[in-house]
Amino acid sequence: MVYAQNQDEKFKKIAEQAKEKVDELGALTGEALDITWPTEFPDDIKTAYNDAENDLAAGDYKEAMKAYREVFKMLNIYAEARGAVFESGVGGEAQGLFVAIDRAKERIARIRDVIASILADNPDADVSAVEDLLDEAEGLLGEAEGLIPSDIPTAASKIEEANEKISEAFAALKEVASWLNSWRVESFLMGIRKSVERTRELLERAEKQELDVSALMDKLQDVEALIDKAGNLRKAGDIKGAIETLKDIREILRDIHQELAKLRKGGHGGG
Repeated sequence: MVYAQNQDEKFKKIAEQAKEKVDELGALTGEALDITWPTEFPDDIKTAYNDAENDLAAGDYKEAMKAYREVFKMLNIYAEARGAVFESGVGGEAQGLFVAIDRAKERIARIRDVIASILADNPDADVSAVEDLLDEAEGLLGEAEGLIPSDIPTAASKIEEANEKISEAFAALKEVASWLNSWRVESFLMGIRKSVERTRELLERAEKQELDVSALMDKLQDVEALIDKAGNLRKAGDIKGAIETLKDIREILRDIHQELAKLRKGGHGGG
C-alpha cells in the first residue's frame, strides 16, 4: 500500500512537471506564431492536450504523464514545421535535445550500414559487440525521448551516454575492419608464397635448360625479403604499409615472369 502511494505521488509529480513544460512550450509557440495557447492550436494538439488534462484531473497520473509527453512532441513538431525556433527556455532546450537525438540516430544508422556491408562480404565476421553497443545507445535515446519535457537534465545525460556508446561502437567497428584487413593481407601473403614457390621451380627448370636466370633469382630473393616485410607490417598493425608492399611484390613477380618469357624466346638476359 505504501509503495503504491509512493509510486502514485511520483507519477503525479512527473505529470505536473510535464504539464508545466507543455504549457510553457505552448505559450512560447503561440507567441512565436501569434496564436493563443491552446485554443487556437490545431485540433489534434488540442484533443491530445484535453485528454492529458482529463487524465490528470482524474488522478490517472501515469497516463497523464505519457499524454503530456506526447503533446510536447506534437508541439515541437508543429513549431518546427512552421519555423518557430526557440533560443532559450524549455522550447530551446527541448529542440536542442531532439536535434541531438536525431543526429545520434543518424550516426547509429550509418554504423549499421557499414555492418551490413561487412557482413555481405564476410558473413562470419563477429560484429556482436558493435551491435550490442548500438542497441544500448538506442535504448538510452528512447529513454531520453521519454524524459522530455519533464526531466530535461536527465534526458541530456542519457543522450550524452548514448553518444559515448556510439563512439565505443565505432571504435569496435574499426577493430573488426582492421582484423578483416589483416586477415586479407595474410591470405594474400599465403597466395604470394605459393606463387614464389612456383616461380622458383620455373627458374630452376630454366637453369637446367642453360638459360641465365641469375638476375631473376636475385629478384626473387628481393620478393622473399618483401614478403617478410609485409608480414611484419601486418603484425605491427600497419595494414596500409603491408598492402603497399604487396603491390611492390606483385610488380616484381610480373617483371620476373616477363623476363623469363623473353629468355625462353631467345631474347636478352634477365637483368
